[in-house]
Amino acid sequence: MSSYKYHSLFAVVLSLFYFINPIYCLLTIIGANISDFDHDVKKAHLYKVMIVGLTTLITLYILKSSYVIGIFILLIAIISYISKHRGFTHSLIGGLVLSYLIFAIIFFSIELSYQISSNSNVNFSITLMELIAILLCVLFVNKKISYIIIVLFVLWILISPINTISLKSIGFSIFLGFLSHLILDSFSPNGIELLNPISSKKFGKKFGISMIFLLILIAATYKNLIINLSF
Repeated sequence: MSSYKYHSLFAVVLSLFYFINPIYCLLTIIGANISDFDHDVKKAHLYKVMIVGLTTLITLYILKSSYVIGIFILLIAIISYISKHRGFTHSLIGGLVLSYLIFAIIFFSIELSYQISSNSNVNFSITLMELIAILLCVLFVNKKISYIIIVLFVLWILISPINTISLKSIGFSIFLGFLSHLILDSFSPNGIELLNPISSKKFGKKFGISMIFLLILIAATYKNLIINLSF
């Protein structure tokens, strides 16, 4: 089984085929790390995520604001908690579900910030997205590397400021991270249950190799179609 370090590194490499943007790169790392929250060693951290989700839900509900943010955080923790390792969270359906939940947290957090600040300019959107990405990294990336990743992320921003961000690219980068995790795990002896919960059939390195070539082909051919929608 690949470690969180290899999953994070592979996610970075794969994301660079599509984006030269630190936000998308960080979101790909986040997507690549969430699948392994179904592991027993993550249970303690999942309790913390549940507390964060519940606190967010209650606070925003009292404030009559976007309390669904807390619900989405709770759902990620609950899905990971009840899933067996290398089960639902390591499948295409699981990846789509978890990707959507992460995207929804980002989307509604941005909407909430607009409501609070009455500010919708591009610079505000980019700064806000940078802060959200950092918070998600703290919440969903292994703490042994999350702070190193955040430091590198901030340095990248300082050296090369971000000019535009895209909702489509945000969603794609998160799911790309999940795919990168599935690809690496498919090379393990046990493979992955790619179609869980529909089927328990195992997919191995043939799937991984095929996906690598497919993603590189997509990056070379359709890159502009993926990254052109901006806020």
